Amino acid sequence: MVNLSFIQQEMIQYGMSIYFSLGLVGNICNCIMFIQPVYRRTPSSIYFLSLSIFLIIYLFWTIVLLFYTLDHIDPHTQSSFYCKIQLYGTHVLNQCIRYIVVFACADRFFVTQTNLRIRSLNSRQVAMKLVFIICPISLVIAIHVPILMNISGNVCGRFGLYKLIYAIYQIIIISILPLILMSIFGILTIRSLNQRHVNQVRAKQRDRDFMHLTIAEVIVHVFTSIPYSIYLIYNAITYSIVIENSPRDDIEEFIFFVTQFITYLTSVVSFYVFISTSKPFRNEFINLLDKNITKSSYPYLTECFRNTILQWVPMGIFWLVLPLWIYMLIRERIKSQPIPISGLFITKMILAVQFLLIQIFRIINYTILSTEQNGQAICFTSVLYIITALTILWLMNYDRLKSIYASGLLFVFWLLVSLAIVPDIIDYSIKVQQQIGSKKLWIKSVSIWIHFILALGSFIANCFAEKYVPIETISDKMPIVPELYVNFLSRIFCTWVTPLIVRGYKAPLTENDCWQLPLSEQTVTVAHQVQNCMKGMNMQTTSMSYENISTATQIKDENRNLLNDLPMVDIKKHEKKTVFWRALFGAFIDKIISGGLIKFVHDLFQLTGPLVLKLFLNFFTDPTKPKWLGIFYAILISTMVFCQVIFLRAYFHCQFLVGLRFRSAITGLVYRKSLKLSNSSRHASTTGEIINLMSIDASHFADITTQLHMLWSAPFQILVILILLYQQMQLAIIPGVALLLIMIPINLFIQRLQKQLTSKQMTVKDERIKMMNEILNGIRVLKLYGWEPAFIRLISRIRQNELGYIRQQAVIGAISSILWTFTPILVSITTFATYVLLSDSNILTAEKAFVSLALFNLLRGPLVSFPNMINSVAQAGVSSERIGKFLTNDEVDKYAVDKIPIELSNGNAINIENGSFRWSTLVDDHLVLKNINLQIHHGSLVALVGMVGSGKSSILSALLGEMIKVDGHVRISGNIAYVPQTAWILNATLKENILFGKDFDKKLYDQVIEACALKQDLMMLPAGDETEIGEKGINLSGGQRQRVSLARALYSNADIYLLDDPLSAVDAHVGAHIFRHVIGSKGLLNGKTRILVTHGVSHLHKCDDIIVISQGEIIDHGLYGDLIKRSNILREFIHSSNLSNKDQHETNDERRPSISTPPIEIVTNPLEIIENKEPEPIQEEKKKLIQKETVQTGSVTFRVFWIYIRACKLPMIILITIFFCLTTFTTLCTNIWLSKWTDK
Repeated sequence: MVNLSFIQQEMIQYGMSIYFSLGLVGNICNCIMFIQPVYRRTPSSIYFLSLSIFLIIYLFWTIVLLFYTLDHIDPHTQSSFYCKIQLYGTHVLNQCIRYIVVFACADRFFVTQTNLRIRSLNSRQVAMKLVFIICPISLVIAIHVPILMNISGNVCGRFGLYKLIYAIYQIIIISILPLILMSIFGILTIRSLNQRHVNQVRAKQRDRDFMHLTIAEVIVHVFTSIPYSIYLIYNAITYSIVIENSPRDDIEEFIFFVTQFITYLTSVVSFYVFISTSKPFRNEFINLLDKNITKSSYPYLTECFRNTILQWVPMGIFWLVLPLWIYMLIRERIKSQPIPISGLFITKMILAVQFLLIQIFRIINYTILSTEQNGQAICFTSVLYIITALTILWLMNYDRLKSIYASGLLFVFWLLVSLAIVPDIIDYSIKVQQQIGSKKLWIKSVSIWIHFILALGSFIANCFAEKYVPIETISDKMPIVPELYVNFLSRIFCTWVTPLIVRGYKAPLTENDCWQLPLSEQTVTVAHQVQNCMKGMNMQTTSMSYENISTATQIKDENRNLLNDLPMVDIKKHEKKTVFWRALFGAFIDKIISGGLIKFVHDLFQLTGPLVLKLFLNFFTDPTKPKWLGIFYAILISTMVFCQVIFLRAYFHCQFLVGLRFRSAITGLVYRKSLKLSNSSRHASTTGEIINLMSIDASHFADITTQLHMLWSAPFQILVILILLYQQMQLAIIPGVALLLIMIPINLFIQRLQKQLTSKQMTVKDERIKMMNEILNGIRVLKLYGWEPAFIRLISRIRQNELGYIRQQAVIGAISSILWTFTPILVSITTFATYVLLSDSNILTAEKAFVSLALFNLLRGPLVSFPNMINSVAQAGVSSERIGKFLTNDEVDKYAVDKIPIELSNGNAINIENGSFRWSTLVDDHLVLKNINLQIHHGSLVALVGMVGSGKSSILSALLGEMIKVDGHVRISGNIAYVPQTAWILNATLKENILFGKDFDKKLYDQVIEACALKQDLMMLPAGDETEIGEKGINLSGGQRQRVSLARALYSNADIYLLDDPLSAVDAHVGAHIFRHVIGSKGLLNGKTRILVTHGVSHLHKCDDIIVISQGEIIDHGLYGDLIKRSNILREFIHSSNLSNKDQHETNDERRPSISTPPIEIVTNPLEIIENKEPEPIQEEKKKLIQKETVQTGSVTFRVFWIYIRACKLPMIILITIFFCLTTFTTLCTNIWLSKWTDK
């Protein structure tokens, strides 16, 4: 089932963020509009202004709390007082908002009436009285909420009978009654309009405009309130119905959230509905931004505009981004170290305080010393600046505590404030030069200059970053990446990379030249995030497929024979449906959305480019326009191109970072999963498949990130471009749109074909890598028997199949690219031709041609990117299925073995009761171990003996939890060290193989080396214990590998040691040495619990207990002397052991020197020589078995190019070059023709 709580959390995190941002901007714009002179004379402006203010308060009152609950405990569930107050405020605000809209509808009804008494109610005084009256009335009506609302079971809500009463109140007072009143007044208003004379309506066009706005607001309220009202009715009817073991509660809670989510639209969409539905409102908003600025001889802005809109823009952006900025800092998962207070920090604080003081001075100046018309607007702006400055003071300190070395938010804010003051400086400078005004003008001019200097000083201070303080949790081996602590400008322009580029120019870069990744980008962090997201989406693996069976048998212990009747799990029939890509995207959705927002801003700059170009071209055709306007358009075009580059770089940087996280997370998860696979899962997943998952499939996800947002960006760009083309070419774009629609089914067919071919190619690739891995593992056998030609043919045949699929993908990709490359050209040709042929009056002017061509060139981008995006999505889709299927494979059951503290173990280190185990979950798999009952005391030495295949090693695997526990209990008290029958050796030095990540303890290390008889072996190695051991210990003999494995277990200092026949690969005297110094009662493991699987009999009499195993069952146990008398199986085992001559001398393989060992001379007393001679320095090359690969540096020689040319064939290279030249030539001819055409 879909995890509804996860979806709800994501909707809060991102949906509500969008709601809050759009709602805040829209309602602020509404406030600005309705205080304009053209609107504020109408009584309805009072209602709409009040409505916008209440909606802003509602957004802060409700949505900010939702953001807080994402990472903190919901205060509703902890504080009864907070529960009551918050819900009480919400109800009051809801009632005020609904009934203000009702009053607005009534006002429109009053203005359409002929009765003078009724029309007199249409006045500003009445409107203000109604707004002030509704507030206390709402406070009184909702007083029952804090009285009867309470917390029960960590839920803040209504309970019992009050739940039904509250539902009735909510439906009637807040939902139905306001909607009915809105509808009644709306219908009456429309009816009155139809009865009145049309000319009378036209005489008051502003009233008609307000009527349209009111109707639009009513429609919004109706459609957003209906779902919530329906849910309340349903909840009131079914509140007493209880269904046990049903997901009803979760579903109802999610539906309740969705209905509230829809209700929040009321506080968001008003401004945008007004803009889209009312042309007069839209024109007034445009006029507000352009007060005849284009008519003046210099760029003059009205004083009202300069003191309101221009100053509010920086603050609006600041307050819009501030919640997201704080949320990002709160969500930071890595522990931060506060930055010490520095001179730069104090300077920023002083400048901010002085900026605050100058705002106070401006308020005093314009309230006491000035009586200008715009004084109120200036004072209001200064008050907003004071609130913003106080917030900035707090934010700077909070950034310091969160290790933000340079705040991008404050950088942008102070930059915009500085630019916003420039028009004021220009205007007052002109007035002072013209000596207009009095001494008050000088005071204003000085205050403006101080205002500007402080803002500019703050901007300059924010161009620098605080001094970097190294984080303690990061290793000192490599410096941390400078991106974390450089200034904002350096982050924008990536100048922090310059030292690395210079270093790479002077000398080849090595790993030591690179920076260390921050903790947030390291594999362990990103893999953990994806894993948590998988758990949150219920994409968890079952530890074993027998988990339900084990539970059933625990419940019915008295009838264990039912086990055989229980249905077994067939993996092939119950294959999991995986959604790995959802978990992967969900883990980094914040970064993905950040990239999407950056991409959206880039697209806006890109799409507005042709519009500015149109204005620029129109400037040359209108001689009445001032020259500065043309300069402004030219600067604007350059600035927009510059911003495009900045945002495009930021977008790719963000997406490449997401790609790095994708690849690191997939690699880490697959590697971690491969270590936890159950036995059946290991057999189902080949080595080649796992290697492909970590390399090829991970790369597919990393490659898709740069094109990910084209899934929405491309349709968005195409739609906007077509709208702009329609404004230019009208109905002539219809043939072009038809061509685009034809390409959609072709596009879908290509995508499906690409996905099929990718899936087949990856299957063949898995087979090839698996085969290559097996060949490399068995290369000695192949060389010995001369089987190379046969295996070369086998690998070549598989590779040819793979190349066939790759070739088919390349052909399909080429066809797709050709289609999408020609599509913009065909669209432009058909559009221009249709435009000219439609009418003789349609003249293709330079303005239409160049703007249309610019739009067609923009259209080329999303259309050409579609083939690559389709291919990437198809490959990523296949990879998602493969990775998801692998990650949901069964793991070793971590609950198969119960871990018990030593103090609670009753003296037993190991306890198995009625244990039955098997290796696989397949139906036909038999029990390997049956009815195992075993108790081993702490500190005892127990031997497991039996014939080959009797189940001795399987018992050790059962204790490790690697077998499937079908029945019984396994309890272990203490840590385990395991020595397998076949030693597992790392490709590292011998010393690192023994330490295995633990800290070096020389005393313990020397004891382990001596006890495991490795001292003489170290003398034979070129660099002693610093000698690199090859893959799988290739330069060690079998006995040496076994003793290294034993030494590793011994150094781990565990409580329990599982020893799977560690003496089988050594001769008698070495085995006796190891038993005496390691395993025996006087060895290093004395006092530890030891379980020894052995085929030898020479040490059995020294064991505390001997367990005899036959055919997966424990036949007998006891001391050696007792068992030899009564156990026939033990006597047969001893006889068989003597026949097989296990106690022979160490094999020649044990005695031979390693492949990297030079011939040595036999010395009589090597230890004495070592003690008397000074140790010679070990040469570095002697330590290494595998030499470091080097890369050729310098310029690329022609020989390298010639290799590629030969691979591509010379005729194909010549053909490609010719086509490339023709493409460049035709592009040049097009530009020349356009130049000639515009001259005419």
